[in-house]
Amino acid sequence: MSVSAVIPVKNRPALIAAAIRSCLGQTVVPDEIIVVDDGSDDATPDTVMEMARMESRIRLIRRGASGGAALARNDGAALASGTWLAFLDSDDRWHEEKIAQQLHLAAQHPDSPAVFCGIRYAYAERKPRIGLPPAIVRPGDLAVPPLSGRTGLML
Repeated sequence: MSVSAVIPVKNRPALIAAAIRSCLGQTVVPDEIIVVDDGSDDATPDTVMEMARMESRIRLIRRGASGGAALARNDGAALASGTWLAFLDSDDRWHEEKIAQQLHLAAQHPDSPAVFCGIRYAYAERKPRIGLPPAIVRPGDLAVPPLSGRTGLML
């Protein structure tokens, strides 16, 4: 099972570098990391290109004008080649076993269109908190768009 990570970004050079490093630090590294720059006017594209020169899995897609994170995410998904899509926001980081654990769960439930995980909110000025999805998410709980030949989503 191949995984494409898609990261939308705008004007966040330091944060995008950390997000990409969290993809590369996975115990199962995504087959490709597609960073969609949503019209940055700072060093963000240069930061991504510098990392791409050192790691062939990283691909930068540049949008000429900002359309927002959702449109950037969709543009990245349309260009992804993986059977699974894994979305990461530019200001977030993945636990190092996220992809491995989700692939394991997906293999146990081959008919599932998506695999979810919890989130740990950790801010310097606030107490950390954890949000968990329900143990079972039923098709009626979601409006899943056609996956265009992909197995599913990793959220």
